[in-house]
Amino acid sequence: MWLNDLMDSMGISVSDSADNQAVFTTAYQNGIIKNVGEQPYSALTRRYAAQTLANALGYQERQISGINDLTYSDTALATLVYYGYFTSDDNEMVYPDAAITGDEYHRLLDEVRRYRYMRGKKILSFGDSIMFGKGNRDIGIADMTAEKYGMTAMDYSVSGATFGVCAGRSQIASQIQSAAKQNIKPDMILINGGTNDMDFLDRGEAATGYQEKNIDKKTYAGGFEYAALLLQQYWPDVPVIYIRAHDMDTVDDVTEQLYGELAITLAEKWHLYCVDVYDDTDFCTELSDIRDAYTIYKEKLGNSDGIHPNALGYAKYYLPLISAEIGAIFDQA
Repeated sequence: MWLNDLMDSMGISVSDSADNQAVFTTAYQNGIIKNVGEQPYSALTRRYAAQTLANALGYQERQISGINDLTYSDTALATLVYYGYFTSDDNEMVYPDAAITGDEYHRLLDEVRRYRYMRGKKILSFGDSIMFGKGNRDIGIADMTAEKYGMTAMDYSVSGATFGVCAGRSQIASQIQSAAKQNIKPDMILINGGTNDMDFLDRGEAATGYQEKNIDKKTYAGGFEYAALLLQQYWPDVPVIYIRAHDMDTVDDVTEQLYGELAITLAEKWHLYCVDVYDDTDFCTELSDIRDAYTIYKEKLGNSDGIHPNALGYAKYYLPLISAEIGAIFDQA
């Protein structure tokens, strides 16, 4: 049943009356299984589902550190964890031999349908080091999302960027203007920012209305609104997802909440979609075990930096929320 449903989600036709051998033969011909005589385990396990999915979608092998129960032979499952198809529990275990639950079964097939729809499309992204992937070999949010769905990523984000005007720092509005000059035609836009604004710029407040003359670009709020205005001017019909970052130990909670909640309000004002990692996950680096497991190691600190996600941090906390939002936008397209 799994192979039949998987191929159906990929758009590969298999007759409802086909026997098991015909299903296996079709799966073999399409590279989903490596041996035409292969039989699935008596229970559909995460290991077997991952292997068939990795084959079906043509993923290159990806390694993910920090998972405690993956062996050297579990390359397909590691790859699927890297892209957020499976997430680890509090003990950093994914249980390769566990049977796929009903909810997992349908979610994985939804992801295959999403891949089929999104493949070949273009992601344009703007923001700061969290979008850029600082410390994660410069592989950030847009890059991992694009790889997951067979898309092309065009990332204009810059480490240290701010929404508001701040001397010596990239302004996110300027990133947008640079991309617009290249006449890029994206299918989806991702944008983040605010972490650096909290350190250097006044929060500000929402402008009256939607006109540029009412926007104070020297504040965080004004910079956010100006960026949203430009996105609307340059790509009026392209969906934009704003991504609020996780809870960091480098900024006090009150400041994070005030800036973050203002960003959500402004995103709603400008009709942006929202992914809220701060409120909708437990990614909080005030907890040392979370910090050390999910953010990059910084030698001068002697531990992880609490700011920049590593691959597992992106995979566990960012990609599933972004995937769900992409589904909400495009599954109804």
